[in-house]
Amino acid sequence: MKKLLIIVAIFLYGCGAYCQSNNVFIYGETGIGYGSHFSVKAAVNSIFDSNRIISVGYYLNSRTAPGVPSDYSGGLFGGKPKQTLNMLALMYGKVFFYKNHYKVRYTLKGGIALGDAMTPTNYRSINLGTYSYNFGPDYNYSYHTVFNYGIVLNPTIELPISRGFGFSFGAFSIINPISSSVGLEANLLIGKLRNKRIRHISEK
Repeated sequence: MKKLLIIVAIFLYGCGAYCQSNNVFIYGETGIGYGSHFSVKAAVNSIFDSNRIISVGYYLNSRTAPGVPSDYSGGLFGGKPKQTLNMLALMYGKVFFYKNHYKVRYTLKGGIALGDAMTPTNYRSINLGTYSYNFGPDYNYSYHTVFNYGIVLNPTIELPISRGFGFSFGAFSIINPISSSVGLEANLLIGKLRNKRIRHISEK
C-alpha cells in the first residue's frame, strides 16, 4: 500500500503542475455509497481537453463477513464482523454535457483498482457469562489480509452549483476476486469545477 500511495502522490503532483499551464479543472470528491457493500469514497478528479477526465480514488467497502457462525452475537453494542476492502483506483473516462451546457455533466469513467481485503477468520467461542454476554460478542476472531485487485466502474452525474462547490450522484462497481461490489453513491465536490462564467459549448 505504501508504494501505491507514493505513486498516487507523484500523480497528483503532476496534475498540479499541469494545471498551472493549462485550462483544466481539478477538484476533490468525497461521499458514501450503498448496495451490496457500504462504501466510503475519496477521490481527486481532473478534467482536461474539455471532455476527458482522470480520477484517482480511494474506496473503503465493507459488508457482513462470510462464514460468521450462525449463533454469533455481537452483544448489546456490537454487530456482526465485517469484511473490508481498501482499494486505490486509477480511472480514465469521458465527460458529456447536458444540452451543450456546463451546468450539468455526465462522467463515464473506469479503470483498475489495487489494495487489500481483510476477512474475519478463526472464530473461537467464549463463555463470558450472562452479564458480559449481553454487552460483548460471544466469539473471538482474527483477520486474514490478502492482496486484492480488480476493475472499477464509476458513471456519475455532476452538478457544479458554483465554481468551487457541487454534488455528484452515480453508481459504483469494483469487480474483484475477493468480494465484488455494486451500488449507488452520493458525493460532495470541492475545488475548481468550472469557469467563473458558465458558457455554452457553441460559444467556444
